[in-house]
Amino acid sequence: MKQQARVIATGFALLGFAIAVLSGLAAGNDAAVVLLRSLIVLIGCRVLGAAAGAVLDFIGREQVAAYEAARPIPDFSLTPASAPSGDEKILQNLNQRR
Repeated sequence: MKQQARVIATGFALLGFAIAVLSGLAAGNDAAVVLLRSLIVLIGCRVLGAAAGAVLDFIGREQVAAYEAARPIPDFSLTPASAPSGDEKILQNLNQRR
């Protein structure tokens, strides 16, 4: 799993855990029940976040590949291999004048 997908999965898990803890405490449930349910939600949200992160990673890579394929970087070489160098041009000009 890529780094970005792990970050997304961890964010989902922590957000789910926090919401479960706060809603359990607001409902007046016992602390042990709240923590147990929150841990279950943490694991479930981690799995959902991993799936979402993998999908987003795949879509991002596909978009970057399509962008790079549509807009290739041109190859500009300052001195092509077939072109004569400056000294060779001078010698050619001298030979033509003689």
